[in-house]
Amino acid sequence: MHAEPTPRASVAPASLSLVTVLVVALILGGFATVAWVTRTPGVTHSNDDALYMLLGDQLTHFSYRELFKVGAPRHGQYPPLWPALLGLTQFVTGGSETARFLLVTALMTGALALFFDLARRLLPLRLAVLVLAAAACNPFTILSAGRVMSEAAFLFWTILCLWALQRARASGDDRRFLLLAALAALAAALTRTIGLTLLAGVVGAWLLQRRWRSAALLATLTGVLVGGWLAWTLFNHEGVVGRSYVADAAQVTQDKSVGSGTASPVVVMARKVALRVRLQLTDLVPSGLPFPTLRGDGRRQRRLAARDARPRRLRRRGLLATPPGCDPVRARILRAALGLALGAAAVLRPVAAAHPPRLCARGPRDAAPVETDGAAQRTPRGRTRRHRGLG
Repeated sequence: MHAEPTPRASVAPASLSLVTVLVVALILGGFATVAWVTRTPGVTHSNDDALYMLLGDQLTHFSYRELFKVGAPRHGQYPPLWPALLGLTQFVTGGSETARFLLVTALMTGALALFFDLARRLLPLRLAVLVLAAAACNPFTILSAGRVMSEAAFLFWTILCLWALQRARASGDDRRFLLLAALAALAAALTRTIGLTLLAGVVGAWLLQRRWRSAALLATLTGVLVGGWLAWTLFNHEGVVGRSYVADAAQVTQDKSVGSGTASPVVVMARKVALRVRLQLTDLVPSGLPFPTLRGDGRRQRRLAARDARPRRLRRRGLLATPPGCDPVRARILRAALGLALGAAAVLRPVAAAHPPRLCARGPRDAAPVETDGAAQRTPRGRTRRHRGLG
């Protein structure tokens, strides 16, 4: 039988005061203004935005081909929802570049507004405003709101899904919010393929809540819509290395570094994941850390490391100096690990001092104080034990 979950009691969020509304409006308006002023006019050197626009124009003609390539092959890398939104914008406005940027900025601003409404239902109001301000000042958020990329749309669909799930739970499982959450999750997966993880999370949560019908319906829609797109990519991947995981798993790439010629697609995927992890650990993550990179070419570099504003003990031992002949990338990772270890030690030291470890655990009765009265000693259990002398 279909067991519907019992609605949980939830406290409705307090109404926003006029001051809070003005502060939130100021944050959102300031974010939209900064994103618009700092936007990148035209297309960027990455060419992804130009490809989105061309695909959007193709969708207005009921086609999904790359006309700029020889033979005009079918496109099988980017999901079609974001190009469809751009194509609708081009069709309505006649190809206005300003309209495309307005769409991106509006989606990112709307995502922040939903994010604040979700945060104020889960956190204290002041903390929710502070979190909104931090999200609005995020350089990645501002950059994504000023480029014709799919990040803004994907973030909007994701936050809309989470917001609808929370509203459904707070309103006693309102079907309108459940339907909105399902549609938003599907839209996220059709905007960026990584949205499949959001769909899996929603279906898994509904299964744990014994919402069998909703989970089965969403899984069916996922198989039809997202599965149809994945099948399209399987037959239209073009065999270009790195274009899609489907292309790599189909063993059509000629790059030996990702497992060409292997008998199993699992080996291909495993090698590709290994390459991505190595790239993250040795390039992307260390380059974003605020630690300097010094080449180990002798005494001069060691003197520069010694002048760095670090603890004296580290300067004495030369832990921050790159040894001669050491790989700069490895040296950067070692310095990052050392900094993280020192930070963790600084945080855990007062905690350990406030809660010293106990050598043995005793019960409340065994831990009672022992009273002595001359030759007699009273034990914690109330019995009297006398000490016998040697004579």
